[in-house]
Amino acid sequence: MYNTEQIEKLASSLVSFISSSKENLFLENVAITQDTDEAISFDYSFTLSYLEKYLENNRSLLSKKLKPKGRVFVILSYNEPIIMSVVPILNALVAGNSVTVKPSKKCHKLFETIWIQSGIKKEFDLNLEVVNLSQNSDVDDYIKKSECVYFFGSHAVAKEIYKICADNFVEFIPEIETADCKVVKREKFDNAFIKKDSIETLKSSFTHAGQICERICGVFVAEDMFADYSRELMEAYNIISKDYHSSLIRKDFVFNQKYLERISQDIQESGATLIAGEIGKTPIILLDPNIECPMVKNGYFYPMLWVSKFKDLDSLISTLNSRTYFLGLHISTDSSSFRDTLVEKTNFTRYTIGDAHDQVGDTEGWGGRWPSGVGGNKSWLEHFTVEYAVVK
Repeated sequence: MYNTEQIEKLASSLVSFISSSKENLFLENVAITQDTDEAISFDYSFTLSYLEKYLENNRSLLSKKLKPKGRVFVILSYNEPIIMSVVPILNALVAGNSVTVKPSKKCHKLFETIWIQSGIKKEFDLNLEVVNLSQNSDVDDYIKKSECVYFFGSHAVAKEIYKICADNFVEFIPEIETADCKVVKREKFDNAFIKKDSIETLKSSFTHAGQICERICGVFVAEDMFADYSRELMEAYNIISKDYHSSLIRKDFVFNQKYLERISQDIQESGATLIAGEIGKTPIILLDPNIECPMVKNGYFYPMLWVSKFKDLDSLISTLNSRTYFLGLHISTDSSSFRDTLVEKTNFTRYTIGDAHDQVGDTEGWGGRWPSGVGGNKSWLEHFTVEYAVVK
């Protein structure tokens, strides 16, 4: 484990370099994600805030009896590249691990800019290796040499990596790319509430062009609110769509065609009605899909939002617990008993009650439960360490 002085100096050097390299990092981020300046600004500010408050926020953890995992191999995805290039890696190093990182091909340059070209790796003599692996056999070799593999990416690729880990008895910790959902139920509601909630939901769903796990992919609305909520969503969409290219999605954003084919097929099989937008060209809203369909149970990296109604609490809990992934749930309600029951009886690991579900705070934990992740919602320092005890 690094001591507090080492941590403070490393975090400070990262802050200094990232602050002085803002323009270059923004340009590289745009090339990787095609994201808007607003979205990149949030990720950039989050990263700086996380670094500036790192020692303060983790001081109590640093006083615990923690040991490093050992040789760790980190496989990174391309989305939110500034955050992902800094937060997990800083924690893996601070924990005292020997760290090998395979960034996504798209963000290899950005990663090396922060850690290598900055001179930070050399200045602190970091036990950090950055690799660019093109062959599956090369990935196999690095996994075999590791005690633990941290994987960020799709479910399909995760299964391949997991199999290699299992064959070599290597610990596997995934962060699967998915998306979260939301529940709306109010005992007392009016048009002002519905209008506000609709706008916030659309912004959360379409942020980062739909390319983050914390986005809201769908909403379960109480049956007595469904008609009003759906109408307000359409009105909110019409307002947002006038400027979404400037604030939520870039005009030159190019969707992955193969991914679009899968989405189009899942939408068709869902039975949902497309009430706003055009697939492959704009964000879309889908109404009343079959709650048992894959589209409702999964999460997609695409700016689409489905809306479904529920009749009672028991059926809602059953539906939520039948989802494929369990990261977060956003609950918009004025009933504390309804909220508390959902928290107690559903399988998610991050529950948000306020307006913004997509904005993870720098003191919040990361991670989910299987198959989304391992260990639940906790800090990355905890993910990269093991706690020990001395028993007398």
